[in-house]
Amino acid sequence: MTREIDFAEIRPETAADAHAVRALLLDAFESAAEADLVEALRRDGDLALALVAVAEDGLAGYVAFSRATLAGRPALALAPVAVSKGRRLEGVGARLVRAGLRELEAGFVGQVVGLGGVLWYDRFGFTPAPGLVCRWAGPHLMALPLGAAPKAQGALVYAPAFDAF
Repeated sequence: MTREIDFAEIRPETAADAHAVRALLLDAFESAAEADLVEALRRDGDLALALVAVAEDGLAGYVAFSRATLAGRPALALAPVAVSKGRRLEGVGARLVRAGLRELEAGFVGQVVGLGGVLWYDRFGFTPAPGLVCRWAGPHLMALPLGAAPKAQGALVYAPAFDAF
């Protein structure tokens, strides 16, 4: 059962957050891969939106939306979503994703794609995307159209930083 908690804020990541975001990603994934990915996306200018959940004791969570293309049109990849181990099952990840999608709805037209389970992503409106061609394509590739985006089909290309992931 998920219990919601209050945060001081959910806000855009700043340059001053970089060290704390890396520590959070290392804690959440027990690997440097996701932390290295975020740093590469940041360095390459491919982070379209990154949000942090700030609690009284530091960062509780992080979400990134990076640039991608789908059939030559702009798209965004939702990854990673990270929650510190001590904050799991509190709704942190879901609140971050919802906040990010609300912000994107204000001006982005295109598909947002995520790689993960239907049971988690469907709560945000994502649906399986069998029409996508991608090296990670399969039953866990999900898509959510924002604005007047066309159906999710065609070649999906992630930002170059994902090539090393």
